This record gives sequence, structure tokens and C-alpha cells, in this order.
Amino acid sequence: MADLSCLPKEGVSLKALLRWCTESGIKKHATTRDVYKQILRETSREKISLAQFLGKRYENEDEIESEDVTTSSKVVVPQAKYYVIHSWSYQFREETLASLEKYQQKRNLKDLYVWLDVVSMNQHYAERHVRTYDWWTVNNDISTTSNPESVANASTNMSINSNFFNEISLFKKALVVWSPWTLDIPLTSMWCVWEMYVSTKAGVKFSICFSEKEEVKFATHLPKHFDNVLEKIQEFKVENCKSHHRRLKKRILAAIDSLNLKENAFNSEIINMIESAFLDKALKTISKGAMFNTNGTQFVEFLPSLSSLCRKLGRMDQCEELCRESVALSKKLYGKDRAETARDINNLAVLLCEKGDKKEAIKLHYEALNIMKSIFGLHNVYVATDLNNLASLLAEESRHEEAENLFEQSLNIKLDYYGPDHEAVAVGMTNLALLYHKIGKFSAAEKLHRTALDIRKKSELHRDKIAETCCYLADILIKIGTPKSMSEAKDLIIEAKRFVKRSKNDELAAAILSKYGT
Repeated sequence: MADLSCLPKEGVSLKALLRWCTESGIKKHATTRDVYKQILRETSREKISLAQFLGKRYENEDEIESEDVTTSSKVVVPQAKYYVIHSWSYQFREETLASLEKYQQKRNLKDLYVWLDVVSMNQHYAERHVRTYDWWTVNNDISTTSNPESVANASTNMSINSNFFNEISLFKKALVVWSPWTLDIPLTSMWCVWEMYVSTKAGVKFSICFSEKEEVKFATHLPKHFDNVLEKIQEFKVENCKSHHRRLKKRILAAIDSLNLKENAFNSEIINMIESAFLDKALKTISKGAMFNTNGTQFVEFLPSLSSLCRKLGRMDQCEELCRESVALSKKLYGKDRAETARDINNLAVLLCEKGDKKEAIKLHYEALNIMKSIFGLHNVYVATDLNNLASLLAEESRHEEAENLFEQSLNIKLDYYGPDHEAVAVGMTNLALLYHKIGKFSAAEKLHRTALDIRKKSELHRDKIAETCCYLADILIKIGTPKSMSEAKDLIIEAKRFVKRSKNDELAAAILSKYGT
């Protein structure tokens, strides 16, 4: 019997697998589960894996050359570089193998030597669960792993240290078959999710693979469906994953619990991993420029979504590149004096501000503001929003006179548009009052904070905002420092604590407690 303490690592030729499918009459729509039954039938006499079976079957063929190795082992190499993650519900030929074939073609490889569980593992022993579930999940001493990077990843990230972790670290890359691209099938499989997580923690990079058919759909419909796909990915919860073996699901969930991660941290890691992989695919696709030529408007409207994902994943340079491209394309497609162009300029300004380039950010905000003024006039609520955002940035840069002027313009527009008792007006007053506080105009700041507090108390819809305003006003009164103002400040702080408790805003409650004590 083969050594079952280690994962068989032989790589099987993709060409040989496709040939075997043809010779064995594997139907076009046969799933991996159907193929599994065929494998058991064909290997029943020798009780070996399909990889071993094909090695013997084609042993008299000519040598096969690949990017992995040139060897006299015709269809099998000792160590596969590509570990394939796939759902057994996929069509084996039309989805799994077709996706691998497309990956091979895009990289101009003569052949691809892959590790596929149904092919590489001896299914006769797997049928009887020779490897216990613990082999795949339980933490063990990682000092036996052959990949130093995986040890570093494990210790740094409190990663899984199972036998599986040690074995998978020897692969170069994990290829995740995704079909159709608009559905999240791999994220519904407990085993696929576990493979993705462990391989990543073991230092194995992974890529999403589409078949030729799905590649075409992805390139054609990316702008239309990308946000919907992201929504599905962001809804991922490991507890909702399915497994045909209940014990395996329980063991994986127990292994995840043993990591002592923060609440939802595992889900967040998986979501970020998949979002990052999809982002890579999208960036490579749009770099070809085909989408803009096909549907320029749809493509330009799609770029902000892509740049937002870059920002979320911390890819700030790529985000800036996309934002600048959005601005350039909007100007080309819509013209320089359109709201869509102003939107993209504002997005770029916000990003540059986050990156610390506030000088250019202010310049761009002014450009966008002038466009909005030319379109909507000086008394439009959208203009008021842009005035407020620019004023906030100017205040940060200590350009107080400009900031005061813009805050006042914004507040006057909101008063005309919403009337005197609207939350948007209270926000405008608070922003201007905070600036007055900063530059020492305490009397003006006090007046605005009192008015904003009265507005908010009338509705009590924003109890956390009431608490915040109470604190702002208390700070002003403490600055004034008279016995009367100090006494009122004390009462306002008590009131703030009462409102924040009712608002259930734990973060604000903690901040108030930290600043003012119990």
C-alpha cells in the first residue's frame, strides 16, 4: 500500500487527461462526480489512482515536454506545480479541464501538469476514508514543512498547521476553477474554501481560472455584472458552506475556531482573497482596451467600481491609475463640463487626499466645483455638498478664510433648499461651528452648536448626533470657562451620555467615556 501519511504530488498532463476523457467516452456534461465513478471502474483491478493508471497506460508514448520538466514519465511528473481547486458539481471536461486548458493557452505552455484530487489521489482508499478528517484540519508541528515561507506565514498569521498545510506548501500555484463567473459556486463549498485558505496561508499563490466560454463572457459583460458578483462574494459566511460529509464540515469549523481569530475575520480574509483575484482578472481584461471600444459609456461608469475595490484592498497606486483614467475617459466621452466628469474628478481628489497629496486634491476639488456651478448654478444642493467637502479639506490645511467662506455658502444653500429644521442644515452648522472653534470664534461657534442641537432634539432621529453636538457645545463652554458655562457643560456631558446610550453607538460611547470619564 502507498504511503498515506503524505499527499501524492504527481502532476498529470492536461493533454493526457483530455485524451483519456475522449477515449473513455466521458460525456460533455459529465460532472466530476460522474467521472469519479468512471475512474473507480477503470482502476478497480489494480486499485490505483487515475494518475498512476494513465502513467502505465501511456508508458510507451514519446517524451512529453512541458514548462515543468522533460521526462520519460510520459504523462506524470514527480511534483505538480499547479494544485487545482474545483467543485465536484462542475462539468469535468467543459468547465474544469476547459478552464485549465485556457490557463495553459494564455501562458503559451506546451502542456500543464496539474494536481487534481479525483485524478491524483487513490479514490479506492479515499472511498474508505483512509485519511482521517484530522489529517486535513488539525494543527500539528509545522517544522516538518519543506517551504520556509509557509512557516513564516503560519507563525505570523496564526495559520493552520495541519499535515495538509505542510503538503500543499510544496505547490507553486493554486488554480481555482470558477464557472460560471457570475456565480459564487466555489464559495458555497466548504472544501473549496478550506483549500483556498490553507493554500494561501502556506504561501501558495492562487489565480481564478475561466474556460474560453467564460473568458469571453467575462470580457463582454464585466461592467454590467461586476458589482453583482462582488455583492455575492461579500455575502460569504463560512457557516453557510455545504459539504457532502458532515464530519468534515465540523472538523473545518473547529479548526477555524482554534485559530482564535476575531469575529468574522475568517470570512473577511476569504472575501478579500477572492476580491483580489477577481480584481486581478478585471485589470488584465480592461488593459486590453476592448471594452471601451465596445461600449464606452458602460466602461466609464464601471471604472469607479473598480477603483473603489482597489482602495478597499489597499492598492492605492492602482486606484489612482484607474481614477485618472476615469477622468480622462469622462472628458473624452462626455465632455469637460458634465456632472459625470465632475464626479470622477472628485473621486480622484478624495483618493489623492487619502494618499497625502492635498495640494493637487484641493486643485481638483475646485475644478469639479466650478463644473457643478456651471451646470446647476450657485444654489443647488449638489453644489452645497461639493462646497462642504472642499471646505473641510481647506480647514485641514489651515486655509481658514477660504474654508469659512465655502462652509457659509454651503450652509446658506442647504437652508434655502431644506428649510431651517433639517438634519443636513444641522450638519452644515456643525461643520462651520467646528471651524469657528478652531480659529477662536467661540461665541459664533456656541450659537451654531445650540441651533444644531435644537434641530436634532426636535426629531431625535439621530441620537448619536445629539450626543456629539452636546459634547461639541460642552467643549466650547469649557473654553469660555465661566462658572455658569462650566456648570452647563457638565449638564451637557451627562445629557450626551444618556443620548449615546440610547443610540447604541458603542464606538461613540467609548470615545465620550474616554474623554470625559464616568
